[in-house]
Amino acid sequence: MDLDHIKASDLKKVLVQVSTAQCSVFVNRFNETLEEFLKKLEMVFPDYQVEIVSKLNEFHMARSTVGEKGPLIELYKVCRDYSKQIEACDEQFFLNEAKSIDFCGIDFAKEWTKTTKETQHAIWQYVQLLWQLAAQYVQARQVTLQTDEEFEIALEHFKKRLKDFGSMPQTQSDILKFFKTLGPSP
Repeated sequence: MDLDHIKASDLKKVLVQVSTAQCSVFVNRFNETLEEFLKKLEMVFPDYQVEIVSKLNEFHMARSTVGEKGPLIELYKVCRDYSKQIEACDEQFFLNEAKSIDFCGIDFAKEWTKTTKETQHAIWQYVQLLWQLAAQYVQARQVTLQTDEEFEIALEHFKKRLKDFGSMPQTQSDILKFFKTLGPSP
């Protein structure tokens, strides 16, 4: 079996395509979730309908002018300093910080304590999911920015392990056995 024709640049292209597809999943899920969240907030906070509709319009405008990932990137930039509060469901995020970042157009400093625990929990679930999708997108993009040298090393390691394995794995069992042999590079 001749693997010499496989080049690091080919492997990098494949991995970038996979990562791009993975990133698209994060972006699409983020956009769907954000739109759903804003529409639900509109029902829960009818006094803020104008502000929430304005945020929905900003969201759609950003997607059409900046691109599909625009809202995700914006949320990431705005919320990254508050990630620990978001992950811990720290109410101070809504009582203090959310107003300074104009989160959803709602004055949460005023409304949060009037909101039921169930609604607060649902809001946290949305905010945490949106944050996780944004953070995972950024992390996935950073992983693909490897150097060609790192790909050359990984490719050589892969070729060596495949040669040691004896043949290209064909069955699911063989594939699992092969992947178990792929440990860290020596």
